Amino acid sequence: MTTLYLVRHGTTDGNAQGIFQGQVDLPLNDLGHRQGEYLAKRFEGVHLDAVYSSPLIRARQTAEFLCRGRDLSPILEPDLMEINAGRLDGRLGADNERDYPEVMATLFSDISRFAPPKGETTQQVYDRVVSRITQIAAENAGKTVAVVAHGFALMTYNNFMRGIPRDRLQRLMMGNMAVSTVLYEDPAHPMLQTLADESHIPEELRFLHGTEKS
Repeated sequence: MTTLYLVRHGTTDGNAQGIFQGQVDLPLNDLGHRQGEYLAKRFEGVHLDAVYSSPLIRARQTAEFLCRGRDLSPILEPDLMEINAGRLDGRLGADNERDYPEVMATLFSDISRFAPPKGETTQQVYDRVVSRITQIAAENAGKTVAVVAHGFALMTYNNFMRGIPRDRLQRLMMGNMAVSTVLYEDPAHPMLQTLADESHIPEELRFLHGTEKS
Protein backbone atom coordinates (compact mmCIF):
# COMPACT_ATOMS: atom_id res chain seq x y z
CA MET A 1 0.00 0.00 0.00
CA THR A 2 1.26 3.47 -0.92
CA THR A 3 0.41 6.51 1.20
CA LEU A 4 0.47 10.10 -0.03
CA TYR A 5 -0.08 13.14 2.12
CA LEU A 6 -1.24 16.08 0.01
CA VAL A 7 -0.41 19.39 1.70
CA ARG A 8 -1.40 22.90 0.73
CA HIS A 9 1.24 25.55 1.44
CA GLY A 10 0.91 27.95 4.36
CA THR A 11 -0.44 31.48 4.30
CA THR A 12 1.29 34.34 2.45
CA ASP A 13 0.68 38.08 2.33
CA GLY A 14 -0.98 37.46 -1.03
CA ASN A 15 -3.52 35.20 0.65
CA ALA A 16 -4.13 37.74 3.39
CA GLN A 17 -4.60 40.60 0.91
CA GLY A 18 -6.93 38.69 -1.42
CA ILE A 19 -4.46 38.63 -4.30
CA PHE A 20 -4.76 36.06 -7.06
CA GLN A 21 -1.23 34.72 -6.62
CA GLY A 22 -1.12 32.05 -9.31
CA GLN A 23 2.56 31.71 -10.16
CA VAL A 24 3.59 34.96 -8.45
CA ASP A 25 6.40 33.77 -6.17
CA LEU A 26 5.53 35.04 -2.69
CA PRO A 27 7.01 33.54 0.52
CA LEU A 28 5.16 32.47 3.63
CA ASN A 29 4.30 35.30 5.98
CA ASP A 30 4.47 35.15 9.78
CA LEU A 31 1.15 33.30 9.99
CA GLY A 32 2.36 30.80 7.40
CA HIS A 33 5.50 30.08 9.41
CA ARG A 34 3.42 29.63 12.58
CA GLN A 35 1.19 27.20 10.69
CA GLY A 36 4.32 25.40 9.53
CA GLU A 37 5.40 24.73 13.10
CA TYR A 38 2.12 22.92 13.70
CA LEU A 39 2.52 21.01 10.45
CA ALA A 40 5.94 19.84 11.61
CA LYS A 41 4.42 18.66 14.90
CA ARG A 42 1.63 16.89 12.99
CA PHE A 43 4.25 14.78 11.19
CA GLU A 44 6.50 14.05 14.15
CA GLY A 45 6.83 10.29 14.30
CA VAL A 46 5.39 9.84 10.80
CA HIS A 47 7.84 8.11 8.48
CA LEU A 48 8.30 9.84 5.13
CA ASP A 49 10.33 8.35 2.31
CA ALA A 50 10.24 11.52 0.19
CA VAL A 51 8.80 15.02 0.07
CA TYR A 52 7.79 16.48 -3.30
CA SER A 53 7.03 20.15 -3.78
CA SER A 54 6.06 22.78 -6.27
CA PRO A 55 9.13 24.95 -6.91
CA LEU A 56 7.32 28.14 -5.85
CA ILE A 57 8.83 29.45 -2.62
CA ARG A 58 5.66 29.25 -0.51
CA ALA A 59 5.44 25.53 -1.27
CA ARG A 60 9.17 24.94 -0.82
CA GLN A 61 9.14 26.62 2.58
CA THR A 62 6.18 24.45 3.61
CA ALA A 63 7.98 21.32 2.40
CA GLU A 64 10.98 22.24 4.52
CA PHE A 65 8.83 21.94 7.66
CA LEU A 66 8.07 18.35 6.60
CA CYS A 67 11.76 17.63 5.99
CA ARG A 68 12.81 18.95 9.40
CA GLY A 69 14.70 16.34 11.41
CA ARG A 70 14.87 13.97 8.43
CA ASP A 71 17.59 13.21 5.91
CA LEU A 72 15.37 14.61 3.18
CA SER A 73 15.24 17.65 0.92
CA PRO A 74 12.21 18.72 -1.12
CA ILE A 75 12.09 17.24 -4.63
CA LEU A 76 10.95 20.10 -6.84
CA GLU A 77 8.27 19.30 -9.42
CA PRO A 78 7.23 22.02 -11.91
CA ASP A 79 4.01 20.15 -12.72
CA LEU A 80 2.85 20.77 -9.13
CA MET A 81 2.94 24.54 -9.60
CA GLU A 82 -0.15 26.67 -9.18
CA ILE A 83 -2.23 27.70 -12.17
CA ASN A 84 -0.63 30.28 -14.43
CA ALA A 85 -3.48 32.76 -14.37
CA GLY A 86 -1.97 35.06 -16.97
CA ARG A 87 -3.34 38.57 -16.72
CA LEU A 88 -5.12 37.74 -13.45
CA ASP A 89 -1.89 36.90 -11.59
CA GLY A 90 -0.75 39.30 -8.89
CA ARG A 91 -3.96 41.34 -8.87
CA LEU A 92 -6.61 41.84 -6.23
CA GLY A 93 -9.69 39.69 -6.70
CA ALA A 94 -11.88 42.81 -6.76
CA ASP A 95 -9.79 44.29 -9.59
CA ASN A 96 -10.05 41.08 -11.60
CA GLU A 97 -13.81 40.98 -11.09
CA ARG A 98 -14.04 44.56 -12.34
CA ASP A 99 -11.79 44.12 -15.39
CA TYR A 100 -12.57 40.50 -16.30
CA PRO A 101 -16.13 39.95 -15.03
CA GLU A 102 -17.03 37.10 -17.38
CA VAL A 103 -13.82 35.19 -16.67
CA MET A 104 -14.22 35.58 -12.92
CA ALA A 105 -17.89 34.61 -13.08
CA THR A 106 -16.84 31.35 -14.71
CA LEU A 107 -14.34 30.76 -11.91
CA PHE A 108 -17.15 30.72 -9.38
CA SER A 109 -20.03 29.29 -11.42
CA ASP A 110 -18.35 26.71 -13.68
CA ILE A 111 -14.73 26.22 -12.70
CA SER A 112 -14.25 23.48 -15.30
CA ARG A 113 -14.43 26.15 -18.01
CA PHE A 114 -12.18 28.71 -16.29
CA ALA A 115 -9.72 30.10 -18.85
CA PRO A 116 -7.82 33.21 -17.69
CA PRO A 117 -6.50 35.46 -20.46
CA LYS A 118 -2.92 34.59 -21.45
CA GLY A 119 -2.89 31.81 -18.83
CA GLU A 120 -3.69 28.13 -18.35
CA THR A 121 -7.15 26.66 -18.39
CA THR A 122 -8.51 24.57 -15.54
CA GLN A 123 -8.33 21.55 -17.84
CA GLN A 124 -4.62 22.09 -18.49
CA VAL A 125 -3.91 22.32 -14.76
CA TYR A 126 -6.03 19.21 -14.15
CA ASP A 127 -4.08 17.23 -16.76
CA ARG A 128 -0.60 18.09 -15.48
CA VAL A 129 -1.39 17.79 -11.76
CA VAL A 130 -3.32 14.52 -11.99
CA SER A 131 -0.68 13.04 -14.29
CA ARG A 132 2.26 14.00 -12.05
CA ILE A 133 0.69 12.91 -8.76
CA THR A 134 -0.30 9.62 -10.36
CA GLN A 135 3.32 9.18 -11.48
CA ILE A 136 4.61 10.04 -7.99
CA ALA A 137 2.34 7.36 -6.52
CA ALA A 138 3.60 4.84 -9.10
CA GLU A 139 7.26 5.74 -8.53
CA ASN A 140 6.88 5.27 -4.76
CA ALA A 141 4.94 2.01 -4.61
CA GLY A 142 4.73 0.75 -1.03
CA LYS A 143 6.22 3.96 0.37
CA THR A 144 4.94 6.99 2.27
CA VAL A 145 5.47 10.40 0.70
CA ALA A 146 4.25 13.98 1.02
CA VAL A 147 3.30 16.26 -1.86
CA VAL A 148 3.15 20.03 -1.28
CA ALA A 149 1.26 22.16 -3.77
CA HIS A 150 -1.36 24.90 -4.09
CA GLY A 151 -5.05 25.55 -3.64
CA PHE A 152 -6.16 25.50 -7.27
CA ALA A 153 -3.75 22.74 -8.29
CA LEU A 154 -4.84 20.47 -5.44
CA MET A 155 -8.47 21.32 -6.12
CA THR A 156 -8.18 19.55 -9.47
CA TYR A 157 -6.76 16.41 -7.85
CA ASN A 158 -9.38 16.51 -5.10
CA ASN A 159 -12.01 16.26 -7.83
CA PHE A 160 -10.15 13.40 -9.51
CA MET A 161 -9.97 11.47 -6.24
CA ARG A 162 -13.69 11.83 -5.69
CA GLY A 163 -14.52 10.67 -9.19
CA ILE A 164 -16.10 13.97 -10.24
CA PRO A 165 -16.22 14.32 -14.04
CA ARG A 166 -13.71 16.81 -15.38
CA ASP A 167 -16.47 18.87 -17.03
CA ARG A 168 -18.31 19.28 -13.72
CA LEU A 169 -15.52 20.11 -11.31
CA GLN A 170 -16.37 21.46 -7.88
CA ARG A 171 -14.53 24.08 -5.82
CA LEU A 172 -12.95 21.63 -3.38
CA MET A 173 -10.43 24.10 -1.96
CA MET A 174 -8.13 23.20 0.93
CA GLY A 175 -7.24 25.66 3.67
CA ASN A 176 -3.65 26.79 4.03
CA MET A 177 -1.50 24.02 5.55
CA ALA A 178 -4.39 21.52 5.37
CA VAL A 179 -3.54 17.85 4.75
CA SER A 180 -5.36 15.18 2.75
CA THR A 181 -4.41 11.51 3.17
CA VAL A 182 -4.60 9.18 0.18
CA LEU A 183 -3.96 5.44 -0.11
CA TYR A 184 -3.15 3.55 -3.31
CA GLU A 185 -3.13 -0.07 -4.34
CA ASP A 186 -3.26 1.15 -7.95
CA PRO A 187 -1.72 4.59 -8.71
CA ALA A 188 -4.61 5.42 -11.03
CA HIS A 189 -7.25 4.73 -8.37
CA PRO A 190 -6.62 6.76 -5.21
CA MET A 191 -8.55 5.95 -2.07
CA LEU A 192 -9.23 9.16 -0.16
CA GLN A 193 -8.94 8.74 3.60
CA THR A 194 -9.16 12.34 4.82
CA LEU A 195 -9.79 15.53 2.84
CA ALA A 196 -8.40 18.92 3.81
CA ASP A 197 -7.77 18.08 7.48
CA GLU A 198 -6.86 21.14 9.54
CA SER A 199 -7.13 19.57 12.99
CA HIS A 200 -3.40 20.12 13.58
CA ILE A 201 -3.79 23.89 13.12
CA PRO A 202 -5.35 25.88 16.00
CA GLU A 203 -8.60 27.41 14.83
CA GLU A 204 -7.32 30.96 15.25
CA LEU A 205 -4.44 30.20 12.85
CA ARG A 206 -6.52 28.68 10.07
CA PHE A 207 -6.93 30.62 6.86
CA LEU A 208 -8.91 30.24 3.64
CA HIS A 209 -9.74 33.55 2.00
CA GLY A 210 -12.99 33.41 0.10
CA THR A 211 -11.61 34.54 -3.27
CA GLU A 212 -7.89 33.82 -3.43
CA LYS A 213 -6.48 31.10 -5.66
CA SER A 214 -3.00 29.89 -4.74
